[in-house]
Amino acid sequence: MKVVGLMVLLNVTPYDFFELKISVPEFEEQTAIANVLQTADKELQLLRQKLEQLKEQKKGLMQVLLTWKNRLKLD
Repeated sequence: MKVVGLMVLLNVTPYDFFELKISVPEFEEQTAIANVLQTADKELQLLRQKLEQLKEQKKGLMQVLLTWKNRLKLD
């Protein structure tokens, strides 16, 4: 094993590589995982839209605040 920065490099022979057994979930579980990820993606998209709306609202409120400041007569 060779450590390079934060990475660890392993020397694996082609034979060892092709003999590796990789577990794959059943189709139903894969579908359930995909559904959860799609739901999370939709929620993130909605949250990004909400954030943009709030930024626009803030921009508008700041503009109103700045124009009110100009209308006030301070002694």
